[in-house]
Amino acid sequence: MSTEYDQIAYISRPFRQTHPDRLATLAIVHGLTPPNPATARVLDIGCGNGGNILPMAACLPDAHFFGFDLAATVIADAEVRRQRLGLNNVRLEALDVMEFPEDAGQFDYIIAHGFYSWVPDPARLAMWKLIEKHLSPHGVAYVSFNAYPGAMLRHAWRDAAAFHTRGITDINERKAKSVEMLRMMASATKRAGPWEAVVQEMVKAVDTKGENWVIHDDFGPFFQPYYFHQIADSAGQHGLRYLSDASYYDMQPHEIVPDAKPILDQLAAQSIELREQYYDFLELRAFRQLLLCRQDQPIARPVDPARLQSLEFSTAANTAGSTANGVFAVHNPLTGIQAEIPAPYKRILDQIRAAWPNSVPFSAIFPSETNRAAIAQIVDNLWGGALIEAHAVPQRAGDGKADRPVVWHIARDEAAQGLPVTTRLHTQTQLDDVSAKLVARLDGTASRSDLAAEFEELDERLLWLGAMGLLDPTPSHS
Repeated sequence: MSTEYDQIAYISRPFRQTHPDRLATLAIVHGLTPPNPATARVLDIGCGNGGNILPMAACLPDAHFFGFDLAATVIADAEVRRQRLGLNNVRLEALDVMEFPEDAGQFDYIIAHGFYSWVPDPARLAMWKLIEKHLSPHGVAYVSFNAYPGAMLRHAWRDAAAFHTRGITDINERKAKSVEMLRMMASATKRAGPWEAVVQEMVKAVDTKGENWVIHDDFGPFFQPYYFHQIADSAGQHGLRYLSDASYYDMQPHEIVPDAKPILDQLAAQSIELREQYYDFLELRAFRQLLLCRQDQPIARPVDPARLQSLEFSTAANTAGSTANGVFAVHNPLTGIQAEIPAPYKRILDQIRAAWPNSVPFSAIFPSETNRAAIAQIVDNLWGGALIEAHAVPQRAGDGKADRPVVWHIARDEAAQGLPVTTRLHTQTQLDDVSAKLVARLDGTASRSDLAAEFEELDERLLWLGAMGLLDPTPSHS
């Protein structure tokens, strides 16, 4: 059966929040014992052209991945790329979620990103049944969806574009006209507030993701946001329960005024689901990324910072000089977060930063200091502020100082096609022309002296590639 995804390609991208490392990390800090992501079985529902699943499989060669999608053409493209990359730990199939094989076995991590709000009701029910049957006992499922109340504002654009494109049957013309309507709405409004933020956010998304994104995410045949409590209820009907958000930062009430925080705490004491629903109301959240586990799993709330001592940590954040009141400005380019931190926080953050792009175990953070609880509390606060990242699987990449640096094969393959490149950190970046030519040469056959004759500012470019997480680790970092 041909779908709109067969007619207009939807280019899937790496999405860090879905990575098994992230899912396992959040399960661990909530008291669970999830399967080791390095050897896990991972299922990606609606995997598209493999932009998310293939890099994960490349970074976790001892894990096993199964991705499927209803659109046969994108699966065919993904399979061609899988074979070209030599990824033998991935299985890809063109498959309807309602026909998922009963004998597929259990999966430790199940990902349904960009799926639930964009499919018909029978497919949503099939997704719940799939997770109920195939999630392993200690496994974690990721489900994202457009959320009310924030997504209500997106209906205005969808309805306006539907009117603007009435009578148009050609999908490419509908796509162009839908974008035309968005830009008209964005340029015409002078009203500050949530509506202006929504239209400007959508314009930015179109400019960065491309117009093909529009026809599927906001103007496909299905666009159905949900309230958190509706998703929690559906999960409960299938033996599942809410574990956490996929982002530790999103779990913290950063945008809530101090007087409202005790209210959220009181709601959490009654029910974590109640707290989450009211938090959505207060924040006007428009998109949710939930982690789910089986109902019999003993979730520990709130997070005890002591559990962080079994993890590793990384950060790309940089700190600047102290201000008059003794705090330091810090910026994390990976998350876009800017903040101010006191000297004890800077001391710990800087030590983690020194290992970048690699992670360091908690035990290596000032190991001579005996007050590990105090360090764990600071690490927890830094993580909750999106200034550092936590890992159940060590993060390893090259730093750009090796004599024969190697850009990992996923990025080399993408650069050869003129595409944005995926990093070993499961992010994506765009190369300039010179960097793209350099990446093509970094297959391990050329020494630094060879490369220096071809490329100006070689050391700076190699350090940049290392900082972006594009290089394979050297033996000392593997």
